[in-house]
Amino acid sequence: MKRKYLIILASILFLFGCSQKEKTNSKVRPSSTENEIVLLQSNLLEKTSKLEYYNYNLKKMSTTKINANGLEQIIPLKEKKILIPGSYNSELIHISSNKVDIEESRYPSPLSIIPYNDGEITLYNYDEKGDINFYTYQFVRENKKIWTKRFEGVPFLIRKYDDNLFVYIKDMKTNDESSSYSLMIIDLKRGTVDKKINIHGAYIATEILKKKNYIYISLVDTNNSNSLLLDIQMVHGKKKE
Repeated sequence: MKRKYLIILASILFLFGCSQKEKTNSKVRPSSTENEIVLLQSNLLEKTSKLEYYNYNLKKMSTTKINANGLEQIIPLKEKKILIPGSYNSELIHISSNKVDIEESRYPSPLSIIPYNDGEITLYNYDEKGDINFYTYQFVRENKKIWTKRFEGVPFLIRKYDDNLFVYIKDMKTNDESSSYSLMIIDLKRGTVDKKINIHGAYIATEILKKKNYIYISLVDTNNSNSLLLDIQMVHGKKKE
């Protein structure tokens, strides 16, 4: 049965997250499947991470211990397998049938993994030239490297729609805060930047949604915490002026 991981209700996050943080100062990340809830608990300092599986009656079904720390993301794969990036120790953690395999990542500090076309796009907090404003993106399928690229801009939020990756980034070399943010659209087939759309203002993105020819970005003003919604109309993959 194919698993579908979703963000569950904030009340459940509060129920488990707060109680665990008081005891271990750990991060608890919930996900849901078709027939269970999966909680990732990970301490920032100690290698005492674990996955806890609950049914929808909140009865604990099982626990998988992971000898790693600082884990934040659960990536569901085929055949009920799970992949977790371990950025603190440059690890990739594979979990299948409660078996845990930890391997060294191809580059240091994997931040996020996005399933795509029977493979994975991995974002690394690493640049071969040592430029802190560049990050490494790599597409791997069946253990074969398809492409590896370095793209400029510190990524704050990533979403994938169809064959494109939408990355909300900040240019750390820009002195003017109000002109340092933009939306970078990456063509995943070619591994190239298709478009960069400047965001006029000092805004942090909280969500990116694509519907037909429109891109919607929910933003929060860094100066006064006001919220707003930006809509961008695209025509043939380009922003309509």
